[in-house]
Amino acid sequence: MKLFTKMVALISITAASSAYAQKDYSGHRIGFGIVSSEVDHLDSDFSRSDLGSGLKLEYGYDINRIFGINISSDTSKDDNNFEGFEYETKVSTIKVDSDIGYAFFLNKFDIKPYGAIGLARVEEKITVHSGSIKSNSTSLLLGTGVRANFNFGLYSDLRFNFIMMDDYDIDQLSLTVGYKF
Repeated sequence: MKLFTKMVALISITAASSAYAQKDYSGHRIGFGIVSSEVDHLDSDFSRSDLGSGLKLEYGYDINRIFGINISSDTSKDDNNFEGFEYETKVSTIKVDSDIGYAFFLNKFDIKPYGAIGLARVEEKITVHSGSIKSNSTSLLLGTGVRANFNFGLYSDLRFNFIMMDDYDIDQLSLTVGYKF
């Protein structure tokens, strides 16, 4: 029994010292990526519509291995045709959220699976031949993703966002690549 206690103590001390010896995880990051958006209509003949794809700009700050803060802006744009009726959709979002997960230290990189919660400011514009319709709203954002931080500063983030609007929901999938300072 004493041997078991000593082994547990030795493993605990080794694990604690290696976790302490790891680099400080906090830091700023800036990234650029692509986003693809779809809309789910709740009470409509359109069950799901493609809002197109576009570009994303992201700033983040990792407080520690568990919590991070993110601010991002993206725009999706697409030309649509519904039963001969042509229109263009453009959706721009500004998002502020916090990601919560844990960054696991692996050999030469960290990987962080996470969940996110925050707010999204959505601006929609539908353009037809005779004019355009524009609307703005703010909504709850839920998300999930995984981010990999490499030792030389590069990071990559794959993320799914779910934005809950009053009459519909917006689903977004994005891939961001950037640099962590």
